[in-house]
Amino acid sequence: METVLEGIPFSVDRARLKSALGAPPDAYSSLRTEEMAREAEAAGAPSAVYRISRLARPRADGVDIDGISFDGTLLAENLDGQKTVFPFIATCGTHLEEWAGSFCDMLDRYRADVIANLALESAVDSLKTLITERHGAGPLSMMNPGSLATWPLDEQRKLFALLGRSAARIGVALTDSLVMRPLKSISGIFFTSSEGFVSCERCPRAACGLRRAPFNGCAAGTGAAATC
Repeated sequence: METVLEGIPFSVDRARLKSALGAPPDAYSSLRTEEMAREAEAAGAPSAVYRISRLARPRADGVDIDGISFDGTLLAENLDGQKTVFPFIATCGTHLEEWAGSFCDMLDRYRADVIANLALESAVDSLKTLITERHGAGPLSMMNPGSLATWPLDEQRKLFALLGRSAARIGVALTDSLVMRPLKSISGIFFTSSEGFVSCERCPRAACGLRRAPFNGCAAGTGAAATC
């Protein structure tokens, strides 16, 4: 069963926006940032889709979800003992991406990019809250294909095999090169985790606009769930 969330309410977090921009606190910069935040809120809203899925045939190097075989040692480790998971796709939305791509000034383009990232984060957070409240799931963690070496990016095709029709409804497509359009989109799996799992903690990439937690010094490799 799939659920589509279109037009998720989105309000730009001004404090986060200014912090992310690191812009000088001069009058023009502040006014322009506020102007663009209001434009973004009027331009469109993020959307998302998820489904309730059953796990079957767990194995050391992967799991089966609704009849599709997903591969990955860390995925298998995190989903061990789970009966239900929530595959999802979320996006800032086509209208907001069009708005973000309409600027010529480099600083404005950067502001728009940060705002689009915040819209995507808003979609993911809203989706997580809805799943928790509607299905009594939680606390929830998530994994995303390609975020770590132990769950490669090409696994994204399998998520689109599960959610492709609904993804098209919210305007998200997966290209042959495994890039999602709109670019500010994300796919993954929500799952219950009492310990809490954040892939960012195992990813050493410092320059990431979607980082949700600091690197903890352990990195996920290709041959084991994690090395420290």
